[in-house]
Amino acid sequence: MDLYTHDPFVHDSSNINKALPLIDKEMNKIKTSWYFYLLLAITMSISGFILYPSLTEKYSSQGSELSLQEPFRHEDLLSQTKLGQKLLSIKAESNPTNALKKLDELQSKHFTELEADPLLLASFYLNKVDAFAKLNDQSSMEKFRDDAWAYCNEKAQKWLCARVLAHRSYDSLRFGKLQQAEKELSQAQAIASDIQDIHTLTVISLNYANLYLTKNKLLTAKYYLDRAITYEKQQPNEGMKSILDGIEALLAMNSRDWVNAEKYLLRGLALDVNSTSSLTRSTHLMHYFNLVNVAIEQSDYSKARAYLANAEKLLGEDDHSAIFGHFKYISATLFFAEGHLDDALKSINQSLEINDYQVMGWDYDVTKATKGHILLDLNRVEEAKAIYLSVLETDSFSNDPYRRAIIYKKLSDAYERKGDVDSAYKFLKKHLIAKIEYEKSFYEDQIDQKNIVYAEGVKEKDVTLDRTERALKASRLAREQMQNNVLIVCVLLISFLVISQVMRLRKITRENASLQSSNSLLTEEANTDSLTGLHNRRYLMRYVDEELPAKHGSSNVTFTIGILDLDDFKQFNDDYGHNIGDMVLVETARRLESTLRKDDLLVRWGGEEFLCLLQDTHIGNTDNVMQRLCESVSGTPYIIGDLKLKVTLTMGAVNQVPIDLIVSGWESLLHKADVELYHAKQNGKNQYRAVRLKGVNIKEDA
Repeated sequence: MDLYTHDPFVHDSSNINKALPLIDKEMNKIKTSWYFYLLLAITMSISGFILYPSLTEKYSSQGSELSLQEPFRHEDLLSQTKLGQKLLSIKAESNPTNALKKLDELQSKHFTELEADPLLLASFYLNKVDAFAKLNDQSSMEKFRDDAWAYCNEKAQKWLCARVLAHRSYDSLRFGKLQQAEKELSQAQAIASDIQDIHTLTVISLNYANLYLTKNKLLTAKYYLDRAITYEKQQPNEGMKSILDGIEALLAMNSRDWVNAEKYLLRGLALDVNSTSSLTRSTHLMHYFNLVNVAIEQSDYSKARAYLANAEKLLGEDDHSAIFGHFKYISATLFFAEGHLDDALKSINQSLEINDYQVMGWDYDVTKATKGHILLDLNRVEEAKAIYLSVLETDSFSNDPYRRAIIYKKLSDAYERKGDVDSAYKFLKKHLIAKIEYEKSFYEDQIDQKNIVYAEGVKEKDVTLDRTERALKASRLAREQMQNNVLIVCVLLISFLVISQVMRLRKITRENASLQSSNSLLTEEANTDSLTGLHNRRYLMRYVDEELPAKHGSSNVTFTIGILDLDDFKQFNDDYGHNIGDMVLVETARRLESTLRKDDLLVRWGGEEFLCLLQDTHIGNTDNVMQRLCESVSGTPYIIGDLKLKVTLTMGAVNQVPIDLIVSGWESLLHKADVELYHAKQNGKNQYRAVRLKGVNIKEDA
């Protein structure tokens, strides 16, 4: 089971406050860039009329004929020569070892011809790089890729530079070097866009989609996937379509849309079925691996077994061992989902022992983490802890808050099993922080997607302007008539820029206003328990840190902190079901809230636990309040439908707490209240127990 393809957490909307300033900043950027491009268009128009006569004379005298650039296909040029046709056939070779042998023979027989033709030599380098990549020979691949890079710069072979950079970006992605990958993709895109190399632009957009998938930015990933699909339609290729379907399936899996994920993967398997290339076979293998994950998520283990069997049939003797390592990892996840932990551990160990698989970067790190999950279920806690701590130091996890959140939660569970409550609580806090950081990426994704769409739109307009200028230079006849045409084009261009940018600004302004208006509602929802309607733990922590000191910071008011726990609540769920249990919680919240005073605070702490903060209390007063709270629940039975339920609660409290101790010693106070609750439970439940702390140093007493 792929444990990293979906979010197990409830989405937290409170972080939208952090997104709003970023959106305002981006709107200011858009306004600034709009004025810039309007001024640029006007300047170009004026410059055109000033320089037009001299330019017309210059190009007319030279007889220059420039035309719009056609999409570049180096394969078409190669197919025009016999040596180029041989290179294309070697590129299609399914066995990389045979491909390298044929390339060496070609070099020995036709060295002079290769040296004389930059296109042939560049293609020779690329074929070497691809063959070593399929063999997972990292050092040889990097050597020939560096040779290709030096050669493309020396001979100004732009298409080769773009493809080498795209190839480098894939390796950077695989090893978790996201910033380096983004830089290489940006350079490759600039070159490929200039020469209109559609194949390379498709690969670049595909790698961008993978990059933003890795960053958990699904909107931006979808944008680049759509661009890749658009490029692929210009130069159709069934193998590329199959890869695109795989990325589309990953997006669906991240959204937990298992039905569409399966549809895309099966569609990808139906493409390029007659190809014998190792690339196609590897793509189909990954489709089957992801189909296994989809079937596991749907708890259809028989279907998962069938897909795994199909994948095993595709494995060939010439596949490098990293593929076998991934197959063993997928097998382990299926065993794990089926509950066969010993078999899962055996498969995962076989995967991790494969040397080539150990250089696969992200895949290897995730496999190690999965081994930790298996060991934890086998109650081999110390071994699981060691693995979790080691993977947290890798780029694959340190740069990804979502995966860190999962590992922190597992570590918290592991320490809890060992009885180390402090360490368990420490990692639980880290889990929550990583979770919030991960949720923040959703809002950053919206901003990034808007920025990228806008930036790409500007680039396309620049390309359009450049091509229009080239077309105008190509026709230098009828000077007066051409001046009128240029005038019309410039006026229309300025009008288009003004109208389109104004419409875009209005749209973004409306979206920003809508976002701000919904922020209040989202913030309220984030601070409220959806079941009982009470404030939740998040609200209480903010109240203690901010509102309470501001309201009572200089006063002598004392407080009582109490933890209230329903007795034997699990039995209600077991006997009557969770729906009845939820109704009991709602009625309990109503009774407790109606018993408290106006200035007292009641929150749902979690599960069947509530927490109250009683203001301005003294010993006798507090005893009365706690007695009333217990009696409000136990005094009259709960009538739920035809059921008449006897419900009781137990309360543990800390009395006479000054405001400064609440701010500085909150965790210790909670611990003491929890201890009192524990003793009250041990003494027979349906009662309260409190300790007075006035004048006691909380930190020392804890």
